[in-house]
Amino acid sequence: MKELLRLQAALSAIWSELDTLLGDQAATFESRLLPLLRALEAEPFDADRLNAVYTLLESYEPVYERLLEQMGTGSDDFRGTTLAVRSTVGRFVKVPVWYATDRKRTGSSSPNDWYGGDRGTLTYGRVEVSIPDLHEKGKLEKPSLFRLQFREDPSKHIVVLTLAELGPDAWQSEIKQGLATCSARDVLLFVHGYNVDFERAAQRAAQFVYDLEFQGACVLYSWPSEGATLKYIVDEDNAQWTVDHFEEVLTTVATQLGAACVHAVAHSMGSRVLAEGLRRVDVSAWPAGSAALREVVFAAPDINADTFRNFIKKFHTRANRFTLYASNGDKALETSQKLHKYPRAGDAGNDLVIAEGLETIDASAIDTALMGHSYFCENRIVIQDLFNLIMKGEGGATPRFGLKPHAAPAGTYWVMGL
Repeated sequence: MKELLRLQAALSAIWSELDTLLGDQAATFESRLLPLLRALEAEPFDADRLNAVYTLLESYEPVYERLLEQMGTGSDDFRGTTLAVRSTVGRFVKVPVWYATDRKRTGSSSPNDWYGGDRGTLTYGRVEVSIPDLHEKGKLEKPSLFRLQFREDPSKHIVVLTLAELGPDAWQSEIKQGLATCSARDVLLFVHGYNVDFERAAQRAAQFVYDLEFQGACVLYSWPSEGATLKYIVDEDNAQWTVDHFEEVLTTVATQLGAACVHAVAHSMGSRVLAEGLRRVDVSAWPAGSAALREVVFAAPDINADTFRNFIKKFHTRANRFTLYASNGDKALETSQKLHKYPRAGDAGNDLVIAEGLETIDASAIDTALMGHSYFCENRIVIQDLFNLIMKGEGGATPRFGLKPHAAPAGTYWVMGL
């Protein structure tokens, strides 16, 4: 597994050089390599499949030499996120996630149950979440009854360890201090989706920022999702209700923390919160020195596709880049479409949203047997692409590992080919 991740990272680093290295052979090389990598992704411990990849690479000498150079200079150590702190009592690191939420307190003293699904007032705080040393990228490790694991173990599982509520000033001060120690004064603002309780939202935010190797501070916006499959209509109502609070938080993050850039990532129904917040916010009124909205990512958005097209048409200038990840194998969005009648923005196929000011990525070719609604943070190929997008700033105009441009009447979009 480690060798596969190392190989993928090195290939990603040199991908934009293929045309220079191979000239007319670049397209043929790509068409031969990607199916082999897809097979290896399905069976990462298959030595024969790994050897087949290296045999092909060796037959393209300029690429192979450049790849060896990259693998030789690159570090084998996983960087994680800058603000993660190694535990002194177990084999895990503690990832801080600052949060803003308008969930109502339950009265419980447990960090896992501190907030429920009812509406409350806007509150700020910080959680610490464990990421075990044996963590696999894309996994949200939890206790398994099949493995006779009955209790959470931070050395094996992703666990919310501590929770501290903070006043607005203390919250801002802590994040400022954290950013001052980071290699990049960037904030990743994460908005979860439907059917997510506070505990799962905090765990997912920490796992995502850690797997992304994000070098700034993570801020979670947690709106009052009920965290129950049968509460879809309630979650829809709450996703609309929360927008005023989200607009306030977005403005604070961009103008009060001393950040250079803000990257916003929203999943599923949380994309409605992000889109409506961006629709309402007046970026031009932000004071000088405010952070730039660099990358805005909608992952499997559960938004009416036509509504999303209109939003992008009018508001795409409010950030440097908007990116959409969509798939025709997303079962959750299939159900949402049946409920609403109309296609969702996270659907691919004939209803794929392509619009000026939006970079659309069709992730349907990723192995759907292993991909659910949360593929943006569970599939290593998609995580690698998000790393290229957010950490390296590679947009559609830059050749990206595993992406191929496709022309359509509405414009160009990118197909994830692994």
